[in-house]
Amino acid sequence: MVISSLEKQKKSNRLNLCIDGDFILGISAEVAVQFQLHVGKIMTEKELLQIREREEFLQGYTSALRILSRSLRSEKELRERLRKKKIPASVLDSIIQRLYESRFLDDENYAAAFVSDSLRKKKTGKRLLQQQLRAKGIAKEVIVKMISPISVSEERKRAELLAQKKLAQYVTSSRKRMTEQKKKSLNDYLLRRGFSPEITVFVLRKIFADIAPSDYTE
Repeated sequence: MVISSLEKQKKSNRLNLCIDGDFILGISAEVAVQFQLHVGKIMTEKELLQIREREEFLQGYTSALRILSRSLRSEKELRERLRKKKIPASVLDSIIQRLYESRFLDDENYAAAFVSDSLRKKKTGKRLLQQQLRAKGIAKEVIVKMISPISVSEERKRAELLAQKKLAQYVTSSRKRMTEQKKKSLNDYLLRRGFSPEITVFVLRKIFADIAPSDYTE
C-alpha cells in the first residue's frame, strides 16, 4: 500500500489521504506530521489502523473540549454526549483519561459547583441533591463529601424561604383563606424539593404558628 496523494481539503485545514489511488480518510495536519506521511510512503495495515485510531481520538478529544467549554459536565454526562456523536468506544476511555490528566474533567469539582449553584439558585434540599448527583454518575464518597457540610439550620432556612414564597400564592393580599388541601400541597412541595420530612414538619409548624387563625381554616 502506497500513499498516492495527500491533498488539502477545500474548506478546511484537513487532508485527504489516498492510498493506491483510493480515498481512505480525512486526517488532520497533526496526524500527518506525527506519522510522517508523504506521497510515495509505503504503508502497512497496522500503520493505517494506528492512523485511524489517532484521528478518532483527536476528533473525540476536540468534541469533548467543545462540550466542556460550554458547560461543566460529569464524566457520565460527557461519555453520553460523546457516544451520541458516534465517538468509537475504542478511544473513549483514552479521551476521558486525557481529560482527567489535563484537569478539564473532574467529578469532584463538578459536584462542588453543582451543589453550590443548586443551593444558591434553587434552594434545593439535601435529598434531591443526592438523587441528582447519583443520576449524574458522581461517586458515593464524593456525594457524601459535598453534602455533609450542609447543616440542619441551613436546610431549615432554605426550606422556609421556599415555603414562604409558595405560601404567598395561597395567602394573598385579600386574605384568601388557607385550606388543609393547600397546607398539604405546601408540605408535598417541600418534600419534592428534597427536604426531609423532619425539616418539612419543622418549617410548616413554624410558618403556621405565625399565621393568624383568620388566614386559614382548620
